[in-house]
Amino acid sequence: MPGTTSTTTGAFPYWGPLALRGVLSFAAGMAVTFSTDHSESRGMLIFGVFAIVSALAVGPWSARVLERPWSVYSIVQAAITLVAGIAALVLVSSEVRVWLLLVAVWAGASGIVELIGGLRARGRQPFSKEWVFTAVLTMVLAVVFVLVPADFFVQYGGTENVPGAQTASVLTLGAFGAYAAIVGVYLVIAALSYKWGTESTVRDAAPADQEVAR
Repeated sequence: MPGTTSTTTGAFPYWGPLALRGVLSFAAGMAVTFSTDHSESRGMLIFGVFAIVSALAVGPWSARVLERPWSVYSIVQAAITLVAGIAALVLVSSEVRVWLLLVAVWAGASGIVELIGGLRARGRQPFSKEWVFTAVLTMVLAVVFVLVPADFFVQYGGTENVPGAQTASVLTLGAFGAYAAIVGVYLVIAALSYKWGTESTVRDAAPADQEVAR
């Protein structure tokens, strides 16, 4: 069936979108890690670019290789991510409260959609565990952004006794960077396992796919 097997290599076709999503996520994590600016404006910029590119590149590709209803979940998630990314770039100069709210709403909505899709895919599609894992981690990120107060501020000595401060933007941007890096590594490893996996792994999902199609 289209979107289920590859008669040429036996590789699961969804490995491509999964790998691209992982690479883009890891790139966002590295952008945060190597940035010397941890303001909310830098966070909005990094998140906005990541969200727009991911939505436009991964969403349509996933929809092409997955069948219903899984393709629908991918499109809905891509739409949520695209809107959030555009909003982030439009509001890039906004205060920290906007940054916290925007990412919290995106992570909550995106995570819920992916979690529902992942739970429905259990026993039907091999990628269910990847969807559930990333959904849970995304929803944890939403909780972090909700719980951190906008006026959070902690003074500390800093490196070599240079004064520094932990603020809401520094804390949450760091959390987003860690989230993106973890998701990126996990999805790339999963994608490569589908790319180089055995045909039996893919065939296991075929009967359930046929049942869903009927």
